[in-house]
Amino acid sequence: MKRPNPVRTAFNRAREYELQARIQAHVAKKLAQGLHSIDSHTPVFGLELGCGTGFLSRLILQQLPESQWLLTDIAPAMIHRAWENLQSAPGAKRNFLVMDAEFPCLRTSFDMITASLVFQWFRQPSISMPSLFRLLTPKGRLLFATLGPDTFREWRALCEQNQVPCGLHHYPDKNFWHDLAVQHGMDLTFSEEYLQEVYPSPMAFLKQLKAIGAKTPAPNHKPVAPGVLRHLLVTASTANQSFTVTHHVYFGTFSHRP
Repeated sequence: MKRPNPVRTAFNRAREYELQARIQAHVAKKLAQGLHSIDSHTPVFGLELGCGTGFLSRLILQQLPESQWLLTDIAPAMIHRAWENLQSAPGAKRNFLVMDAEFPCLRTSFDMITASLVFQWFRQPSISMPSLFRLLTPKGRLLFATLGPDTFREWRALCEQNQVPCGLHHYPDKNFWHDLAVQHGMDLTFSEEYLQEVYPSPMAFLKQLKAIGAKTPAPNHKPVAPGVLRHLLVTASTANQSFTVTHHVYFGTFSHRP
């Protein structure tokens, strides 16, 4: 029997995503700025990976109204919410598909592919990314935002100080993305940004991760006993008035070399 995908399960349960995912909304807005250079009357055939509830989708459909987009997500519940949110939204034509972006089940070529905070969930991005490059037309572009290795460094440090495994994923650094472009004959424009959110406590931070479906631990993570984690959270909350968390975000665009 096929094992359930923990990422799909977590995002299916993320009923508060639209209200809680503030960083995700900000990142989507910045990623959409990469569309400003495209004439709004240009008919683009596009693919969005990990559309979630439609943060980026709304902006795409508005900015490129003459286009046609396939909006995909690994979680059926997210696709349903995106469909509800965008049902009456003006703009480009759109279709919806449940699909794991790491294993795309498509043979169509796209003028543009977008992925806002998706690639950090890939288990083997060095294997999966080339399959996405092959979905681009010769002049196509892949716009993405993903997490860098300094993400949640405060939580990592807190766990290390208390000798508790943090369970966070290890995200590829910028060299990985540049090397990937070289290996597959792609051009890459690249930038990075550090975004911070302040929470009342470490517990509030973990609750928010769960609320948006982002608490799935790294593969092979062995959680500590609940009492050990509870002690860490109570001690940290007592010692600090608030808990600041950093999101290290990479923004990039892949395109085929001329």
